[in-house]
Amino acid sequence: MDSIQKFCSDVEKIKKHARSENQSGDTASIQQIKSLFVRNFRGLESLASSFADYWDETYIRASQNPSDEPTKENSDRLVAMFSLLEGSVEFTDCLTQDDWEQLCNLTNMEAEDLPIDLLNSLMMIFVDKRAV
Repeated sequence: MDSIQKFCSDVEKIKKHARSENQSGDTASIQQIKSLFVRNFRGLESLASSFADYWDETYIRASQNPSDEPTKENSDRLVAMFSLLEGSVEFTDCLTQDDWEQLCNLTNMEAEDLPIDLLNSLMMIFVDKRAV
């Protein structure tokens, strides 16, 4: 099982647990998912936290059905950001142009603290996605 599959599995476990306790969409389960996301990127916590906060603010808090969050679609968006932080575009088809631009902006704000190889990889992806 690779890291993306493990992350997806763990998110599903958090969602299942929250829904079994009638807490779907609650702040605690969303915070657990965000924390899980950040923990997967040791040394990149600040950028990972920025990505998770963007996901929360843009998709979870803006949802018209907060009790259903995170939906499969919104979970997929976080998985796409996970993939991106791993330097891959796999699973990123669900990201919008606005997402790409915002993630690029967040990356630019953290650029001086990122390993140069990761920064180069991310910037090449952002250029390819016309986010810069």
